Amino acid sequence: MGEEASKCGQVLHMHVDAASQGFVYLKFSAPEGAQAAHKLLNGRYYQGNQILVEFQFVAPYNAHFGLA
Repeated sequence: MGEEASKCGQVLHMHVDAASQGFVYLKFSAPEGAQAAHKLLNGRYYQGNQILVEFQFVAPYNAHFGLA
């Protein structure tokens, strides 16, 4: 997932939630990277599961992962 996401822009943070059913969190250096990832990944299949891309506000994301 990280390799595909890096095609869209600089990935500042990535977290794979091992306790979930496949949740992956990505933070890009610019909004354009997140938008490009949405266009590239949303609706595709990965290991038999369809990818659903959702956006998150920066402040809650940073707070959740302890980022500045």
